[in-house]
Amino acid sequence: MTKTFTLKRVGLTLAAFLLTLVASAQTVVFDFNSEKWVNDANGHTMELPEGAELEVDGVKMVNHKVFFKKVTNKLKNQHLFVPRGNSFDFIAPDGKQITKVVFEAEEGYFEISADGDKVLPMVNNNENTRMWEGNAPKITFFGLNTPHIRKATVTLVPNGTTAINEVMQQRAAVYSVFNLNGVKVGTTADFNRLPAGVYVVNGKKMVK
Repeated sequence: MTKTFTLKRVGLTLAAFLLTLVASAQTVVFDFNSEKWVNDANGHTMELPEGAELEVDGVKMVNHKVFFKKVTNKLKNQHLFVPRGNSFDFIAPDGKQITKVVFEAEEGYFEISADGDKVLPMVNNNENTRMWEGNAPKITFFGLNTPHIRKATVTLVPNGTTAINEVMQQRAAVYSVFNLNGVKVGTTADFNRLPAGVYVVNGKKMVK
């Protein structure tokens, strides 16, 4: 028996889910100009050797250096310095996933990568910002030209919300709409303009 459902009901369910997701999102800011860490304009530095951790609101930042090099990440002059090839992880607390990280960097020192090769994209064409988006409990970032990172804003959501990407992709897909006689009457993009009735979309009956 073919299942029937209404687009309105699906739309309302998706809207409610999106509102819940937005409401449950949390942002955590790593401000490297913060008094929380030894880091000021007078030249004081804080070395971050292999495995050194910084933590804000349950999110951990774990530092790594290239195995055969002595140089480490460090906090200096209100920035996090990540020497070429070095890296650091952001690790979400239990029960959470990281969906976005936005970096603010010093002008000219913005080459941050999530794969060790390609620079992350800018935010709103501002070359001194970089952004990663996805869904993972742990993300590793690499320095390509010793970026000087002023701030990193990490967005978290509860586990179990990864399906939102699939839902949005399905919603964005455009399918042909047929009447019960097999005649094409439009697409899902203009479904709302069709008269009330029963239609066939992607092999399923839809009641409007």
